[in-house]
Amino acid sequence: MPKRFSNIPIIINQGWEAYSKIGSTKHPGPILVGVSGHVNNPGVFEMPTGEPILEIIYKWAGGISGDKGIKAIIPGGSSTMILRGDQLEGVRMDADSLRAAGSSVGTAGIIVMDSDTDLIQVITRIAKFYYHESCGQCTPCREGTDWMFKS
Repeated sequence: MPKRFSNIPIIINQGWEAYSKIGSTKHPGPILVGVSGHVNNPGVFEMPTGEPILEIIYKWAGGISGDKGIKAIIPGGSSTMILRGDQLEGVRMDADSLRAAGSSVGTAGIIVMDSDTDLIQVITRIAKFYYHESCGQCTPCREGTDWMFKS
């Protein structure tokens, strides 16, 4: 789990006991969640860990543009596993909940895709990005992303 130095002032000012009560018990504290894609109010929101994903999308980010359904989300940035819209009920923005759902918190950058999104196009664009951005040191990334992009 990444170190969050921005939480040190909260811990110093409020104490570790108060800090441990913010958010989920196994992943305590506030988290900065970026929401982008097909939402009415994209942005970066500070919230306690453990907020329900659907609440983040509908309450914090203002819902889906055009009142369409959610086809899928990428909950932790483009290197985390995609979750289908029908998998989101009960999933929360914390390490344990997202792991149980088959993904991870990653960078906490939620990408929301509406019902009209072409997922093959999304995956192709992500593969092209990682092919271009590969540092070239490991064979799976250097060679694998090239093969994925060309397939």
